Amino acid sequence: MVDRLGGVTDLHAQSPETALTPAKRGRPRDAAKDQLILQAAQELLAEVGYEQFTMEAIATRVGASKATLYRRWASKAELVAGVIGDLEWSAPAPDTGSLREDLLELTGVWFAEDKMRDQIFMNLLAALPRDEKLRELFMTRVSIPRGIAIEAVISRAIKRGELSGGAGLEPLRGALPALVFHRLAVEARPVDKKYIASVIDAVIIPALRAAANPQA
Repeated sequence: MVDRLGGVTDLHAQSPETALTPAKRGRPRDAAKDQLILQAAQELLAEVGYEQFTMEAIATRVGASKATLYRRWASKAELVAGVIGDLEWSAPAPDTGSLREDLLELTGVWFAEDKMRDQIFMNLLAALPRDEKLRELFMTRVSIPRGIAIEAVISRAIKRGELSGGAGLEPLRGALPALVFHRLAVEARPVDKKYIASVIDAVIIPALRAAANPQA
């Protein structure tokens, strides 16, 4: 029996001949099916959060068997990792030749104007203190890549002479994500391009310059 996504729902329904026949290499994964599952996973994460998110619920939503999901993602955490990758919450550091433009372009990728995307982000953040696997996943897929990207942007600005290098820059590497998180989580207000630009212009760039040139 085959489910709506082409997965076999009864893994033991084999004839004796089939059971004795060496297994053939499976068909390549269908990217369209993967995307359908990832979209359903995004919707469910936004609706119920990480702790109530289950493989069974996703299977029901897309009309598939759990076996179909587990052939693609070995666990709930792996499926969520796929969702994070699909949402592109981290991105390589841009190199526009300008500190301000680099920061705007980078944060434009991180914080797109998308309510469902923001809700997923908040729901995952809320679950981090209670789930070590999710915390490790979030650090690996989101926090660390973002930190590396910010460091690259700052390093290039130093090489161009827009900033002077200094130990005072270190605490500011996480300042922009922290301010955006406060806006989303504490103020419960949307993050748009205008807000991000105002934070970069009024807070981040002046603070970076002051930290890099403490005697100025």
